[in-house]
Amino acid sequence: TDQWLDRLKADVIIGFFGYNESFDGEEGVENFKAELAGWIRHVRSSTYHEGQSPRVALVSPIAFEDLSATHHTPNGRSINERLALYTRAMEGIATAERVPFVDVFASSQRWFTSSDSALTLDGFQLNEKGNRLLAHQVAETLFGAQAPHNRDMEGVREAVMEKNWMWHHWYKIPNGVHVFGRRHRPFGPDNYPHELLKLKELTANRDQTIWARLENKDFDLAGADAATHPLPTIETNYRPSGKNGSTDYLYEQDAIDSMMMADGFRIELFASEKRFPNLANPVQMSFDNAGRLWVSTMPSYPHYQPGDPRPDDKLLIYEDLDGDGKADKETVFADGLHLPTGFELASEGVYLAQGTHLMLLSDTDGDDQVAGLLGDGAGLPVGPSTWARARFCTVTLKRPTDQSAVPTEVSFATIPDDATWNAPPGYPFPTPGERPWMAGGRFSLPIPPTPTCDG
Repeated sequence: TDQWLDRLKADVIIGFFGYNESFDGEEGVENFKAELAGWIRHVRSSTYHEGQSPRVALVSPIAFEDLSATHHTPNGRSINERLALYTRAMEGIATAERVPFVDVFASSQRWFTSSDSALTLDGFQLNEKGNRLLAHQVAETLFGAQAPHNRDMEGVREAVMEKNWMWHHWYKIPNGVHVFGRRHRPFGPDNYPHELLKLKELTANRDQTIWARLENKDFDLAGADAATHPLPTIETNYRPSGKNGSTDYLYEQDAIDSMMMADGFRIELFASEKRFPNLANPVQMSFDNAGRLWVSTMPSYPHYQPGDPRPDDKLLIYEDLDGDGKADKETVFADGLHLPTGFELASEGVYLAQGTHLMLLSDTDGDDQVAGLLGDGAGLPVGPSTWARARFCTVTLKRPTDQSAVPTEVSFATIPDDATWNAPPGYPFPTPGERPWMAGGRFSLPIPPTPTCDG
């Protein structure tokens, strides 16, 4: 931590503590108080900028919002009891150490009571509306209420978000194992010190953009970026040989013809990046119950290169429309992603692992595209489903009398995913109390259902 505070030349430090520590319960309060007081004394005795000690302030954790009726999360009563203990502890330490303290625990309880909509994603992670309330209270408590002299505050916010994106790629560069870890040598020293320096300068440029917009001034961001540290040209260490293979890239049938298959196996081409260029650098694939192939791609691997355009990794859907065993249609379910390492299809959408994020991507209107561009670092963390739901819905499944009429192809119907399922005795799937596996709001069964839905 001190390395980063020194690197950033920090002169104001706002410490957000209490939530993680609260899991130690009542017995952990005294240790928390001692560590918090020790941290305050340490940073105030340090000099990170021009020989001056930094100013320090503390912010409590927010309360836990009760979304149990709609989100299947805890009601938060016991959690808030612990959070109250740690908030009072923080306030006591702040008073003893004479540092400003912002009690957002009590304030957030009032916000939750008065708000006509949820202020968190899952009880403890604030959504955009909740973050706006938090930002106003922290800013006004610590710096005083001031009317903005720049009326284009949305433009300022855009500049802050742009800096935030670049800052996270500098502070927590995605593929750290290459930058700092076991894969750094022997070739990392040739390029990563230069990339980190460039990221630092790109972040500083975006900080200047924020200040310029606050003062209603122009700032040539593109020109400033062009003047940042140049990245060296790195020659490949790959040497073609009989052991390493050829650098010739084969497509479609040429690639298949070069493969050696065990007896009884064969390879058939379903989709190729020659026909679908977006398919380059696939990472994971999975078929849904409609027989469509979902593929996550990662052309930005190992991570964003400073100075390049924003990463545009994708989650794609491929369909065979004419039954010839080859993809005819490509749908971009989500783009603007960065390092989507894996995904899982579910009734409420697609769970996507991307960098340090686990996100839920939902298609709310049935067009096979995610609702809104999420992008790297701005994704929706795992929270409630945004699919439209119907309450008090019963689906009755009837077994066909002629079992020979059961088709080999899977049938689909659109049914709310919180319906109650009534399956005939002995019906193999789903069993009472279970929901069938769903994709895109559709369910699949081995026997065609006759659904009825009331409610």
